[in-house]
Amino acid sequence: ASRHSVGTGVMGGMLFATLFGIFFIPLFYYLLERKKEKTHEND
Repeated sequence: ASRHSVGTGVMGGMLFATLFGIFFIPLFYYLLERKKEKTHEND
């Protein structure tokens, strides 16, 4: 039973890390670039 719960946690963590890497990192980079462009416009 404990081995099953550990497996679920590991798989969930790997799935979350993969989705985070695929979606949130590019999104964060895009928002950072947009913010940089806005501050550059004001000069």
